[in-house]
This record gives sequence, structure tokens and C-alpha cells, in this order.
Amino acid sequence: MRIKLFYILGLACLSMLSSGAYAQGDIAVLSCIKKDSNRIKDPAGLLHGFYDKLYALKDSGHVVRVLHIGDSHLQAGFFSGEVMAELQKTFGNAGRGLIVPLKLAKTNEPRDYSITSDIDWDFSRCVGKYNKYPLGVGGISLVPESREIDLNIETLSQTACNSFNRIELFHAPMSPRLHISDGMQALRVDSLYPFMTCYELAEPVCSLRLRGLVTGAIDSCLFYGASLENGEKGVLYHVVGNNGAMYENYASIPDFTPQAAALHPDIVIISLGTNEAFGSRADAMVIRRNIDMLVSSLQKDMPEVPVLLTTPAECQKRMRGRRRKGGRRTYFAVNRQISDVRDIILNYAGDKGLPVWDWYMVSGGTGSSSKWVRSGLMARDRIHCTAEGYRIQGNLLYQSLMDDYHGYIQHRFE
Repeated sequence: MRIKLFYILGLACLSMLSSGAYAQGDIAVLSCIKKDSNRIKDPAGLLHGFYDKLYALKDSGHVVRVLHIGDSHLQAGFFSGEVMAELQKTFGNAGRGLIVPLKLAKTNEPRDYSITSDIDWDFSRCVGKYNKYPLGVGGISLVPESREIDLNIETLSQTACNSFNRIELFHAPMSPRLHISDGMQALRVDSLYPFMTCYELAEPVCSLRLRGLVTGAIDSCLFYGASLENGEKGVLYHVVGNNGAMYENYASIPDFTPQAAALHPDIVIISLGTNEAFGSRADAMVIRRNIDMLVSSLQKDMPEVPVLLTTPAECQKRMRGRRRKGGRRTYFAVNRQISDVRDIILNYAGDKGLPVWDWYMVSGGTGSSSKWVRSGLMARDRIHCTAEGYRIQGNLLYQSLMDDYHGYIQHRFE
């Protein structure tokens, strides 16, 4: 009966979230979610400049850019995709933003875009023990295994085409120039960055094909990703997510923050910490040092851009019990190190005066993972959420941003 109750609550939540039949700040969610804790803590007001830019969208034609960095909780695109959709619904859609060729790097990709190729590619990923090739802003790199380069880019949607008329390609400085094929009219625009090539299209499209030839060394041709824009005012939401990623993985990429800065974000959101809590990784001094390495690097290349940290939710890990006939019994138990990592992030944010969103507490805090499991909103591994669970998380982050935004705007214009 109790399980059925949580299931019904979860379905009610999903129904209201998907239909939009809820008032702002009054969402019907799981009983364990602490709506009173769903707020951004920003004592120094570092997000006010970001909110000013959002407010100015009402009367101007500019673009507000978000960069969201994370791990597998972002890679699939459900969590960040919900935040993106809600912000663009409220303030306007300026395009799909950063897309990364994750499938060509033999891993999963969000469902709203596709990067395919008729040739084979070698690759490196930031979570590997050894990176064969230099990495880019998406945390991966692709190298063609032939002299002829072929890439197909497409935005996907179940309803309407998310078209674009500007594309910014991220690549190694020595990579050959690519051209847009199939007779499509495109103008190459000068870029300030040696790792970026920009094209403006004569009309909006939902797909294009890039071709090129490698004339130098094969491993000098590295492709990292692309940013898609549509020329409209609104929000551009860039997402960098890699399965298994930790703070140290991004901090160790030499060109990560220079390329991130080329996206011109008005806010950087970092959602990491889950992977630090597994194995023997939860060393407080090491984690804090890695957080500082990434945050300091971002602040060095983007000194005026606020960094918003988020904490990971409680999750569980698979345990092995005593041996019995037929093998060892396995079961799940709460990963106690998650709360330690959460404290490290909160303490770092407090010491540095950074804004923070405490998803650990918002999602229910200690003991909440079992309730998410019973509700059917957590995946079988009890680390990740289901697609519906991630959409709830994304909606709650959006609501916390909007509550903080409206509070600031109301105070500013009193």
C-alpha cells in the first residue's frame, strides 16, 4: 500500500509537470521533496548580473547564455534539457547551444540532436585513464581514421524542428577547414579563436553536412563539438556532461576553460560530486582542491561570470553480503559518502562566497533515495534517476532560479 502511494504521488507529479498545470512555486511533487529548501543561496548577490540580463531580454534582442557542466546526470540531457526548455519557454529560444559528438565517441547522447558520420573515428574521453588526444570543451575529442572528413549534424524533435542559422565548430587549431556541402549557402565568419570556425547560413535549417580533407597528420585533426544558434533573442543553454566525470577531469583539460569562455556564458552551473563519493575517492582535501582547481580556472578566464555550484542527491551503492549457496548475496545500501561530498561543496561555496543550490536537501536529504526508488523515479542502479525523475529535478532547479530572479527584480524595482 505504501509503495502504491508513492507511485501515485510520482505519477501526479509527472502529470502536472508535463502538462504545465501548476502555479509557479506550487508544484505537486514527491512528499519527500523539501520545497522550503528549494532556493538558491547567494549571500553575495553574485547572480544579480545574470538576472539583470534575463530581465533585459524583454526589451532587447540579445542572447543570455548558460553553461552547465556535469557528469552522467547531465549527459543524457533529461535534467539539463528540462531547465533549458523552461528557461527558453519563459525568456525565448536562442538555439540548441553546444552539441558534442558523444555517440561517435562510443557513449550515449541526448535525444534532441544527432551527430553521425560515414567514416570511422578514433576518440578520447576525459574520464579515461589515458587520453590519447587533447580534449576540448565537451570533454572529448574525435580524430578521423581516414583522409576524408564527413560529419552530419541534425537537431531532432518530436514536435517542431529546432532550426539554426549559425554554427560554431570547436576543433584543434591545426584542423583542416570544413565546408558545408549539398549546395547550402553559408558564409564563413572570422573567429577570434584559433580553435573555432563559424558559419552563418542563408536560411534556418535543421540539418547540415560538413566535409573536408586532411592534408597533414591525422592526429592534428581534432573535432570537439559545435554550438548552434538561430539568431533570435532568448536563452542559449550549453551543456557539458560526461559519464563518470569528476571535478578533476575537467580541471585537468588544458583548453577546457579557454574554450568554455569562447561560449560567452553569463552563468556557469556545475553539477558534479556523485562520482567523487564512490570507492576511495571521498578524500575531503583532495575533493576540495579539485573543486578549487576547476572553479579558479573558470574564474581566471571568465572573471565576471558567476559560478553556481549544486550538490548531488543521496544515492545508493551495490553491496555484497556473506557467501551463500549459489554465490554472494547482493543488496543496496545508502552511499554515506555522498553526504560528505555535499558538505565539502557547501563549505567550499560558503568559504568562497559562491552561490549554491543544495539538491541533496531539496530532493529529501538523508533517507530520501529509498523513497525515490519506491516512487519509480530512480533507475535500477539507484544512482541515476529515470527520465521523469530528472525532469522533476530540472523543473525544481528552474523554479529555484526563478524564485531568486523574481525576488531580486521585485526588490530592485520597489
